[in-house]
Amino acid sequence: MNAGPSPRSRGFTLIELLVAIFLLAVLSAFAYGTLSYVMKAREATQTSFSRSREVEGAVHQLVTDFEQLAPRPIRQPTGSEYSPALIADARSQDLVVLTRAGWSNSAGLPRPTLQRVSYRFDSEHGVLVRAYTTALDVPLSAVPVKRELLTGVTRVALRYLPAGTGIANVPGGQAGPSGNGTPANVPLTSPPPLVSADSSWLTTWPPLNSAPLPGAPPANPGNGAGNPRGTGQGTPQVPAVTVPALPRERPRAVEITLELRDYGRIVRLVEVPG
Repeated sequence: MNAGPSPRSRGFTLIELLVAIFLLAVLSAFAYGTLSYVMKAREATQTSFSRSREVEGAVHQLVTDFEQLAPRPIRQPTGSEYSPALIADARSQDLVVLTRAGWSNSAGLPRPTLQRVSYRFDSEHGVLVRAYTTALDVPLSAVPVKRELLTGVTRVALRYLPAGTGIANVPGGQAGPSGNGTPANVPLTSPPPLVSADSSWLTTWPPLNSAPLPGAPPANPGNGAGNPRGTGQGTPQVPAVTVPALPRERPRAVEITLELRDYGRIVRLVEVPG
């Protein structure tokens, strides 16, 4: 008579299999959730890093271009006249056009180390575009090389501080011998600090400089209207006229303001050497 299978040769019951499958499904769901969270965190980190690198690269490019601003005007393609080394005109599509130095030429190509650069803001797509030409005095047929420098931009503003501008309304400062608001501890032979009243900044460049009319006699010093004796009946004062600045003239400093959708407002103050 057969006694049947021994207890050691018995397999899993259906209940045991269902319990094992249920536990495996629960563990798999936990593992998938953890993996999905890690993948999303990794993607968000990469996106944030790429965006940070894009913003830092754009700001660095802007600062470098203005720090290496060269006093080199270019010849206009349509004639013998010259365009200034720096142009910022609200009537133009470009925010600014400038000549910069220090263009790397490690390959030894037949081109100068000076570079003509322009910036344009595409407000419709929120993109700041940088363009340059491989030559300075280029013909009309030349096609600039364009690159989208920064995306997600809502506003771009550039302001220029003319050379020789002093400070005004600075706490702790007092009028010097010239009466222009220069602090007392600044020597008269040194340039004024890189701080200025807000009204001194210009949104266009080149500026219009004031000059007397050609051939006019100089005004006589005195207490009166040009009379050394102060009688008020001396040589009349000659009105000044506005004349364009020299093509090589550069600002003393440039203020760069960028407003981004994610980073907010970024402001950089760049001092132009020379």
